[in-house]
Amino acid sequence: MNKKPHIVIIGAGFGGVYTAKYLLHKLGDTADVTLVSRDNYFLFTPLLHEVATGSLSHWSVVEPVAEIFRGTHLHFCQGEVHNIDLVGKSVQGENCSFQYDYLVIASGAETNTYGIPGVAEHSLKLKTLSDAVTLRKRVIESIKKASHEDDQAERKRLLSFVIVGAGPTGVELAAELAEFIFQVAKSYYASALSAHEISITLIASSPDIVPQFSPKVRERALTILTRKGIEILLGTAVTKVSADGVEVKSGFIPAGTIIWVAGVEASLPPIAGEVHIHKSGRLMVNEYLQVEEHTEVFALGDGAILPMKEGEQPVPQLAQVAIQEAKVVAKNISFLMSASRPRAQLTRFVYHQKGMLISLGSWQAAGDIFGIHPSGHLMWFLWRTIYLFKFNSWRKRLSIVVEWTINLFTPRDISEI
Repeated sequence: MNKKPHIVIIGAGFGGVYTAKYLLHKLGDTADVTLVSRDNYFLFTPLLHEVATGSLSHWSVVEPVAEIFRGTHLHFCQGEVHNIDLVGKSVQGENCSFQYDYLVIASGAETNTYGIPGVAEHSLKLKTLSDAVTLRKRVIESIKKASHEDDQAERKRLLSFVIVGAGPTGVELAAELAEFIFQVAKSYYASALSAHEISITLIASSPDIVPQFSPKVRERALTILTRKGIEILLGTAVTKVSADGVEVKSGFIPAGTIIWVAGVEASLPPIAGEVHIHKSGRLMVNEYLQVEEHTEVFALGDGAILPMKEGEQPVPQLAQVAIQEAKVVAKNISFLMSASRPRAQLTRFVYHQKGMLISLGSWQAAGDIFGIHPSGHLMWFLWRTIYLFKFNSWRKRLSIVVEWTINLFTPRDISEI
């Protein structure tokens, strides 16, 4: 009896989970598929800001891997990957080790501190589920402490919030955070706090916020954030972070809570073997998403980067990109398994922009869709609907709809988990 080819996938984010789903659909039981991940769940990162600001409970944005692949023959191993040996075609993990015939590296990314002093020690991040829970707890604690604080300087520090990074994550977080903070202060601490004591600052190193979007969307986002009482500093680079605030070239901005969402960097396991790492820290792949020196190895998502022409921008690090890449990886592995054929017949990855949407708080969203730039209530419902249907189970979708509906009529959750 011939041994089945073994496909190992590292990472249970969008890239890894969708690659596994496409492979299982294409190959059935003709191959053994193993998924390795540190966590036993798929985390829906685009909604982390809603967990951090009390709109969704933390369990609403995760789906257990076992539930996603229930009824399939996928094997799951939970644990960190300690080493990939490209020559020996093996993966050594915390709790398991495997030989592979095909390998898919979809290990994602982590927060990029850019080597700026104090960022790691004194700022909060928003990349993991625990980050979101910690951030919500910090905001609630700060407001609670400020309501009992008589010293005006300390009171002001506790009620000062700085967000560094004005990409989609920073802007969506800023919009939701403003609503959360002012709502909590008004609903639970109205007798002890005034809204005028609260300050929220969004810092962008670029000349504009959300530069990935069209000028119309940027203008709309700027207008709405300003209307929510958020101070926006454009073209401002942070040079140092301390426990009391952030330093910029023009001076010092005091803050009790500093949130760093200024970018991500690839999170690659240690790799033994010849590979090329881009200056951004991402693994370089060819147009078929293969590691060039080892064509049985594929990489996708935030940890991989495609060839670029001079002056060309890399493919954006978005969920929709990882999902499209996953489909190409599954096609190419399936093709390579079917016969020994010329590589020219493999499927090239070409990113098809399906439009981009950004949430700007309750009842507000904007986007770039097929050359138009709609915004308002309808876009907010569209944004939520699109994200809702990216979850795998109807049970999860229904629970999120219930939470969102309840939140339309009640204050946000302030449980300190």
